[in-house]
Amino acid sequence: MDNEFSNKMHDIFISRAGEDKEISINISHILNKAGYRTYLQDEDFGHTSFMARMEQGFQIIENGGRLIALLSSSYQKKEHCMAEAHYPLIDDPQNKKQRLIVFRIDECAPSGFLKPIPYIDLVPILHNVERLEKVVESALTDEKTNQIDSAKFYRRSGNQIMHSNIHANKDFISREIEFEALNKLFSIENKENYNSETLSVAITGIPGVGKSTFAKEYAWRNRENYQGIWWIKSETPENLLDDIVELGNQILPITKEISNRAKAAQVTLDHLSQTQWRLPWLLIFDNVVNPIDIDGKIPKYNAHILITTRWQDWYERVNELTLELFSPNVSSDFLMSHARNKNTEEAIRLSTELGHLPLALSHARSLCWKMAWSFEQYSNQLPKLIHKSPRDATYPSSIFATFDLAIKQATSLFPKAWDIMAFLAFMDPDRIPISIIPQVLINEVEKGEAIAALSELSLISIETLSDGSRGVSVHRLVQTVMRERLGKMSWEINKGGTQEIKIDKKIEDITLNELIEKVVHERESLSEEASFYLYVATASIAIAFPEKWENQRLEASTLYPHAIAVLSYAPAEFIIATEQLLRRVSSYLIGISDWKNAAEFLSRVIRLHQRMYGEINKESAHDRMLLGNIYQFTNLYDKAKKTYHQALLDYEELEGKSGPGIAASVASLAHIYAKTGDIKQAMQFAKRAYKLYKSGLGATNKYTVNMEKLIRKLTL
Repeated sequence: MDNEFSNKMHDIFISRAGEDKEISINISHILNKAGYRTYLQDEDFGHTSFMARMEQGFQIIENGGRLIALLSSSYQKKEHCMAEAHYPLIDDPQNKKQRLIVFRIDECAPSGFLKPIPYIDLVPILHNVERLEKVVESALTDEKTNQIDSAKFYRRSGNQIMHSNIHANKDFISREIEFEALNKLFSIENKENYNSETLSVAITGIPGVGKSTFAKEYAWRNRENYQGIWWIKSETPENLLDDIVELGNQILPITKEISNRAKAAQVTLDHLSQTQWRLPWLLIFDNVVNPIDIDGKIPKYNAHILITTRWQDWYERVNELTLELFSPNVSSDFLMSHARNKNTEEAIRLSTELGHLPLALSHARSLCWKMAWSFEQYSNQLPKLIHKSPRDATYPSSIFATFDLAIKQATSLFPKAWDIMAFLAFMDPDRIPISIIPQVLINEVEKGEAIAALSELSLISIETLSDGSRGVSVHRLVQTVMRERLGKMSWEINKGGTQEIKIDKKIEDITLNELIEKVVHERESLSEEASFYLYVATASIAIAFPEKWENQRLEASTLYPHAIAVLSYAPAEFIIATEQLLRRVSSYLIGISDWKNAAEFLSRVIRLHQRMYGEINKESAHDRMLLGNIYQFTNLYDKAKKTYHQALLDYEELEGKSGPGIAASVASLAHIYAKTGDIKQAMQFAKRAYKLYKSGLGATNKYTVNMEKLIRKLTL
């Protein structure tokens, strides 16, 4: 045996189930013909003890040979087969030495320890002898040789991470030239680029030209060329960090234990960059506003970066690929590809009216199909709607008319579709949980019908969220048009909580659910429609956002971008809803160590509490202490001192000469002055805090003892 099988990579142990005898012999003959020496049950086990011969097969692996596992449903049910496949992984669990080669030979999914192992899928070519020979031989060829890799089209990434945004799009059309250009920029055929320096390409173009759709389609078409594909919303720093951290949670469990999001994101990027992957990762940074927003947020190695952006001047930071409007021929073909009344001349006229913008064409095509309209009938609807478009809009009036017409038709079919679109207009555009739309606004049956109608007209797309629940996404241009339809908002809102709605209870006694019901029931009395929907959106997010987010981290991270979106519109006059949402978001931001944003939202909470309870109140004083702590954590010592002093003044007004708030603020001032080297001020506040703690809590209380230690330290 030792003489027959030498220490060479050309020695192959073929592991198979009894049911797969025929294919194992065929593969053995292919490899023998190519110069490999094979060892398999049918030709080499003879009458010798099965276990003894299996041990000899393992010796081949020990001597530098390789094992081919013929993956099938039968194979994975047999313990001895799985034991054979596992042997090369005992001291190499990630299969970096490539001593295990998996050939899938029937329709089955790898399970157990085989799940993350990449494999060669032979199922499509089992009956193509010539192709099978090339792929099998190529799968074992040294990657450094110049031989063509015939197996690359059949390689499958084992346990591939695929973001839910990446899926087939049966309606996608054209852009083949751009795909070819992008493939060349990424050089995906060159395997030596895997585990090498990161390559980045920016997809630029005007709103509605299809940048995000193009990126998704590229990812779907090339999914087998990547270890994993992840979608990163990048319109705000918060969204960007959240999505990088979520990727970390998928591939690196330790990130779930890191409360600081920036640190967790960096750990994720370092892991991508430093791990030896068989294939690169594809990271899609969607809707990047400015190049500086992604500085330091891209792994240095092992990734292809796709950036969708309106920013035009990247100054050689990355390669650029600009998506242009559809050509006239492509535009008309796009309309005709899904039309009941196929009239080429009408399609050409309509596509010209819509400026050949892909998003507008998509909406027009969907509406024509849904309403059984000809393209001429659709065109006839546009002029009267164009006159309604805003003069200061940043998009063509025909685009406003297109979306406006789609919204109008959806509403005519299902009146409650208007409520859905108005509610969505104030959310972040991506991955909006359907569950947050309150039943008092629209019941579940109406909601389902309206969402289906809006989806058919391409006004929204239905998504599956991270927790498996249903959500929707809506294009930013559609949201803009919807907000224009709702009209300008004014904030003549009384102390009760919402515009022209009288509240009998005190502010602190009414619940948001009660308030939403009252607002919805009295909506006819509201003079501003936009105000109504924004209030309902704000209150709904405030109700849904978890107060104890530590046990609902996924839910909080899903709702966070929508909370930020509605808070960017919601005024202080939405007292009850805005206060609760600001308070919960602030708590979440403090918990994940996002100090900058936590400080901004806490400041808003303080101003709102002053509006609710007067200039000096217990809630504002408490929030000032939290704000001072944040400034101290981030080394903004002057701001921390000023904030602690203001909190002390508030507490002195509220508590008199002594009280827990006074003691806490005086102690904080002692620590901040000690930290900045002002010993005199630190000693003054430390002695005062010591007296307050001792008289209020006793000499042995930990706060008293800690302040006593500080005094001793200051006297040294």
